[in-house]
Amino acid sequence: MAVQLGMQLHYRCVFDVTAPGEAAAIWSDLAKSIRAWIAGKEATNEAFFSRWFFAGGEWKPPGQPRVFVNTERFVGDGTETAPQFWSIRYEHPCSDVPFRQWRTDIGIGATGDGRYRLSLVTAHWLLDDFSLARTTMPLPSAPRIVSNLVSSQVWTAAAGSELLRARPNTVRVGEGNLLVERITDPQRLCPLIYVSRENDTDAPKVDAARLARQLAGTAVVYEAASRELNDELGWLMPSEFQCRGGMVRVYQPSVHVDRAGDFRRHRFFTRDAIGERGAEQVENQIIEAITRRVGTAISDAVTTVEDVVAKQREARLAELRPTTVDDSTREWISLLEADNARLIEESRTFKSRIEQLSDRVEFAEVEKAEVVDELSDAKARQQQEMQFRFQAESRVRTLERQRDFADALKSLPESLPEIIELIERIHADRVAFTDRARKSAADARINEERGEMFEAWRCLWAVATDLHDLCFGDDNEPGRLIDTFRSRTGFDIALTETKQTKRDNKLMALRKDAFNGEEINITPHVKYGSKEPKCLRVHFHAYRNGDRKLIVVGHCGDHLDTYGTQKRR
Repeated sequence: MAVQLGMQLHYRCVFDVTAPGEAAAIWSDLAKSIRAWIAGKEATNEAFFSRWFFAGGEWKPPGQPRVFVNTERFVGDGTETAPQFWSIRYEHPCSDVPFRQWRTDIGIGATGDGRYRLSLVTAHWLLDDFSLARTTMPLPSAPRIVSNLVSSQVWTAAAGSELLRARPNTVRVGEGNLLVERITDPQRLCPLIYVSRENDTDAPKVDAARLARQLAGTAVVYEAASRELNDELGWLMPSEFQCRGGMVRVYQPSVHVDRAGDFRRHRFFTRDAIGERGAEQVENQIIEAITRRVGTAISDAVTTVEDVVAKQREARLAELRPTTVDDSTREWISLLEADNARLIEESRTFKSRIEQLSDRVEFAEVEKAEVVDELSDAKARQQQEMQFRFQAESRVRTLERQRDFADALKSLPESLPEIIELIERIHADRVAFTDRARKSAADARINEERGEMFEAWRCLWAVATDLHDLCFGDDNEPGRLIDTFRSRTGFDIALTETKQTKRDNKLMALRKDAFNGEEINITPHVKYGSKEPKCLRVHFHAYRNGDRKLIVVGHCGDHLDTYGTQKRR
């Protein structure tokens, strides 16, 4: 195939087609199917349907400089109406990306046993004025002409012993042995993709129909009908070759279950790997790996017009070889033939080397995928272990708090400092008391009224629970916070002071405190009672540092001085 600068292989396939009827009619129908496929894509004219299409020639529609069709044929061992080799090249601009050009080469060759070998290569490239970085690579997919042939009721398409279809083959319970036969058949000449089902959901992890549709002509897809196939195949296949429990596996041609390490050629995706990467991404990986693979199990196919021209040249050289020559001419011919044989052998060697390197690249990709899967599994296990550990530690802390709570409640608190100590033990992750708060609690006159301790307990419990939830919840609008807190607890909240108090720096300094080295504003306060000693004021600050959220109490005791109390004194 003549290569354009920057040409990208998009899709390739090789398979044999057969149909009932005479050879001439079969060949003609096959060529007409290709012509109809092109006519369905282009605005053709009368010239497009002329004899040149079958005998060799070219067609360029007027006003469409980037559309080009060229055909070549070589009668060879065939006939004028059914040549041995025929090829067509079809070029056209992309309908989605205007500066991308597409080329499809299709070759048809008679195999001598009533079959025709069809080889197709689709490639694309960007025009000189554009770079590959400015667009994305299209996902490979089977051209419609291929889908039509493998889905036809007339044509039979096969890659060796494997019949090709554009939809998945369903494997039912009791048919596992038939699947194993297809996998291990040495005459199968295309990849076989098997999609198993999950044990718990009885569902496949990928879309087998999409794989079959996109890979029509180049691979065959088998899908388990139910999860019972997992156990059935477990008995029929060696463990390293198995595909079960939601896995997807690509079995390359020539599976050797008795050869050490051969299982590495047959790439698989585990259920967890599919779940992590996403079904569509895994499907795309399989599609790209198969359709853009350089090597092919059917290597003697004629694909391009250049391949047909080469066949013509070989035949013509054989005709021109003189029957009667002198010694010098004979020696010259012998040297040319030796050079030609050497070049042919070098070409075969290079092609074999390319296919070997392709296999090595695929092996490396498989090993890389296995390592990535192992790392992913290890990471998932580590995260699970960390989660279990966190949950266990959290549970231990909860139990310890419950134990401390039970121990603390063996005797009820009889003073404000005792209430603070108990509240802080129970709600250590919600409330904290500064040293100033503890001192103010010890000095509070409410301690003289033992009958008020129950209300003091209710007030501080509300600070650690309801107030915390309201301050750090999604809806912490000040007005709503005050009303909601009052309705839930019966206690009032003041979030600020009077204007006269706020103008007095000394009074506002009383409403400052420090926590973890930071100055905090403790103007907001919860109120209980109005006259000492039956009075309690809990001044607080809603403290946030990363994930840590605390109600920090900076004063817990008598009423702080205000403008009004100073004036009365």
